Amino acid sequence: GVIMGSMDLVKWEQKFAIAEEYYYEFGHLNVPDKYVYGGIILGNWIYLQRKNYRENKLSQEQIDRLNAMHMVWDVIEENWEKMFCEAQKYYANFGNLLVPISYHYDDIYLGKWISHQRQSYAKGKLPASKIERLEALGMVWDASNSNIASSFPEQAIFFYLSKIFPDAINRCTDYGCEIDIYIPSLMVGIEYDGFAWHQNKKKDIEKNKFLHDQGIQVIRVRESGCPELLIPAYCRV
Repeated sequence: GVIMGSMDLVKWEQKFAIAEEYYYEFGHLNVPDKYVYGGIILGNWIYLQRKNYRENKLSQEQIDRLNAMHMVWDVIEENWEKMFCEAQKYYANFGNLLVPISYHYDDIYLGKWISHQRQSYAKGKLPASKIERLEALGMVWDASNSNIASSFPEQAIFFYLSKIFPDAINRCTDYGCEIDIYIPSLMVGIEYDGFAWHQNKKKDIEKNKFLHDQGIQVIRVRESGCPELLIPAYCRV
């Protein structure tokens, strides 16, 4: 299925030589579609090679020569693998994939990517192999699950506390209300109070009293901007 005239081959060689120059300078061929280099729109040429590869219009020699420069034939698949690698790192640190949607660092928007995987799953567009790999990292598909609301700082606090107190429970619901982090051996509850969700101090004080009446001491980590919480005498230790 390879059809390329002699003039086309000459042009291909000329543009390949420019791609090779770029590769030796930068170590990859992942350029934006409109990227100009060496007097040609290199991005467009790279895009065309990918298209020709899918349509079986490149010779094996051309494929081999591009592979020697680490050509990425399927950009979407390559990106998925990169993000899955980031998900593995998150799981290694926190023991779950309950990634807040706003979570990102540098240009890696892991929270949005996890959300997109859930959407693809709900639409039946995520291949079984990918579902299996994500589930091996404890993926929760139903975003309405209360655990998804768990903020990144809360997850970080739980992670470090669970290293010291192996009995620590994240999102404990055994006492008639949800405790962000509960340590049964100490009968201590730790609440992470995010600015957006803790503007009503009355509710927070009522929860403190409710848990105090059951013998549970509450420690609150409050974000800047939360109203000051004057702890009633019955909650003081």
